[in-house]
Amino acid sequence: MTETASKANDIQYSVGVGDLLVAMKDTKDTTSTNPEYNTKIWRLSNAKKIKIKGNGKATDIYASNIKIATVTQETSQEISLDHIGFPIALLDQLYGQTANKGVTLATADAKEMPEFAFGFIAPKSDGQNDAYWFPSCTLDPALSDEYDTSEDTFKEQDPSMTINTAGLRNNHVIYTKFSSVRDGAMTIDDFVKEVIYDASQLKTAQGGGQ
Repeated sequence: MTETASKANDIQYSVGVGDLLVAMKDTKDTTSTNPEYNTKIWRLSNAKKIKIKGNGKATDIYASNIKIATVTQETSQEISLDHIGFPIALLDQLYGQTANKGVTLATADAKEMPEFAFGFIAPKSDGQNDAYWFPSCTLDPALSDEYDTSEDTFKEQDPSMTINTAGLRNNHVIYTKFSSVRDGAMTIDDFVKEVIYDASQLKTAQGGGQ
């Protein structure tokens, strides 16, 4: 039997990092309701480097002196992002700040950080793409800014931020990952035009999937 040709059987390599995607949560999810996201999705060409570190671990289960199973679980990730800058209007939303005459006031009081969806496109060779949506994120509240003096020769300064992810409260989804080489894949434009966080959304998506 001849194996059907499929791009999923080929090797594609990473060629960098593409656009970032941010959508604010207008309404938080609950254990019984879905989140609602703002219709404005910020698509930013400002990424320099992205590093994702999850807290996944594996636990072996033993009974009758033999290993019965290995149970794995991951509940969050820490995303380190180097970038060239963010629009101040978006940063104010991410930090939950309201400016008055151009001034925001940060206090030492305890508060909840605004929740948002974060995504990015990761271009691959042969014109293919990977992409992610992390549907429930908050900024790390610890301030981390750095300023260097200017010199005769221009020196690029790359700010950084840390994003913490969590599973949604209703379906526990931490992230969704897209690959354009998978058989029946939707287009990359369809994947990034809205936050994909539930399998029910795929029923109306364009593509050849089941």
